[in-house]
Amino acid sequence: MSQGDMSLSMHSSTNRRMMMAMCLVLAACSSKGSGTNKSDRGAGLSVASLPAGQQAAAYAAALRSAFDVRPGLVLLVDPMLLPRQRGASATEKVPADVVRRLDASGVTQGTCQPRSGSGREPPICSAKMAGYVVQLSNIFRVAQDTVQLYATAERYRPTSDTVHFASPLRFEQRYILARRGDGWEVVSQARLLTPQRGTA
Repeated sequence: MSQGDMSLSMHSSTNRRMMMAMCLVLAACSSKGSGTNKSDRGAGLSVASLPAGQQAAAYAAALRSAFDVRPGLVLLVDPMLLPRQRGASATEKVPADVVRRLDASGVTQGTCQPRSGSGREPPICSAKMAGYVVQLSNIFRVAQDTVQLYATAERYRPTSDTVHFASPLRFEQRYILARRGDGWEVVSQARLLTPQRGTA
């Protein structure tokens, strides 16, 4: 088989996996699980039981897909998990070991539970540099080797910032990831409509 044929075969295989994952997610979202609303994060899906290393690898893959992770970019993790139900208060925490592994991977640089800014200013984090605070959801099982997770990212301003030059920015994305060896690869992502902080 030529190199071109191999590349085409791998591309087709990836597309098939992506289509299968999307079909599974749509089927799960259309199911009316007990107490599940179709707008919930991970609607119709159960939380995946993954070791801390695999959780951190999935989160890292999603964040690398959303950001150009490089020196100078600061990503801080909100220690509270995104609630499954939109509009509900966050009650669960990201496991400390998962946060440590994310930091060790070089994708994130610590945690921040942001304090609300005044007016139209971004929230505040105790940090030396401006960046984004990311809030992660549980990881939901779609299939044996496929998972789904959600992440919001919000621009923050550091406590040292007295200029207030940055305008607020907040977005949420949904990711579908497939297992690749010991890690995870994002095969699909979608930007979601994100309400203001405190109502998501």
